[in-house]
Amino acid sequence: MSRWPILVAACLVSQSSTARAPDPFAFLAPTVRFTAADRGRLDRGTAVVRVLPSESGEIAIVAAVPIAADRQRFVSWIRQVAALKKSDFVREIARFSDPPALADLDRLTLDDDDLEAIRRCGADDCDLNLGRDEIAALREAVPTARGDWKDALQQAFRRLVLARVRGYLAAGQRTVPQYVGASSTTEAAFAAIVAHTPFLEAHLPDVTRYALEYPRAPPPPHVESFLYWSKEALGGRPTTTLTHVVVDQPDSEDLPEVIVAGKQVFATHYTTGALNITALTRASPGTGRYLVYFNRSRVDVLEHWYGGVARFVIERRIKSEAAEVLQGLRHRIEGGDPPGGSVSGGETATRRTPPPRESR
Repeated sequence: MSRWPILVAACLVSQSSTARAPDPFAFLAPTVRFTAADRGRLDRGTAVVRVLPSESGEIAIVAAVPIAADRQRFVSWIRQVAALKKSDFVREIARFSDPPALADLDRLTLDDDDLEAIRRCGADDCDLNLGRDEIAALREAVPTARGDWKDALQQAFRRLVLARVRGYLAAGQRTVPQYVGASSTTEAAFAAIVAHTPFLEAHLPDVTRYALEYPRAPPPPHVESFLYWSKEALGGRPTTTLTHVVVDQPDSEDLPEVIVAGKQVFATHYTTGALNITALTRASPGTGRYLVYFNRSRVDVLEHWYGGVARFVIERRIKSEAAEVLQGLRHRIEGGDPPGGSVSGGETATRRTPPPRESR
């Protein structure tokens, strides 16, 4: 029998596979496009970090690094977010239980500077991102304390965080009060971030809508979510942040194997809104995967007269720190399974479906 039909068929299969090889960064278009030089650096194992053009008051960054880990291990580490993120930058962190409880916040502490700042907060001015009623409630805890006023204020702050968590779970971002001195609500700030990030609606509309309209929007298939708090010091004053994590495992060759959206519910300093996307993408056949990170944040100091200088300083700092953070995540994930195995569900795990089968 002639070998020509077999050879022709093999060529067609090869050409078809090449034609269908997905671009691992296509889901970021048109917001982000990686150049040939970027791809070359990634193929050599070097992290690529770029600060992106952004709207006034916002800062955006994208970073990527090759990674040797499959989808299951990546998702297991995401579920163990405290073990994954704990570092010199992330000083305290914990995932909320189901249902959220005050004990989840036992390790959360404000530094002395923040405690003193709360005592100085007024109805129209505060160094922390707090609403008027929250300021009043925290200040009331100080004179009523019979012992250590700092401990009383720490406990009052933890109760405030828990109230924000429960409010968010019940009715979403609208329950976070407008911060004293802020030009807009956190709900409006997050909506603007989404509007300024075209790839979200173009390629991730279901996940975007779920994060934007939570809890009104139903979760897409293959999605799970949870909340965690963290105390982070990325180049400045330690900031306590509450983050809603949405983990999607889309069954599509045109999308990353795993998409993790992190929506900032609130932060005590600097940012009035933030969205980060962390993705495990398929590389070309036989060349592994990429870990991709995108962040867009609304930064309050950029709205002042010295915003231009502040932008220069912040962009330089986050560009240098992003590479270090991303490489740390990469090495931790590549090093093996997370301690204690994976965590399934969570207090905001509103819906989970079996993950798609592993792509070949």
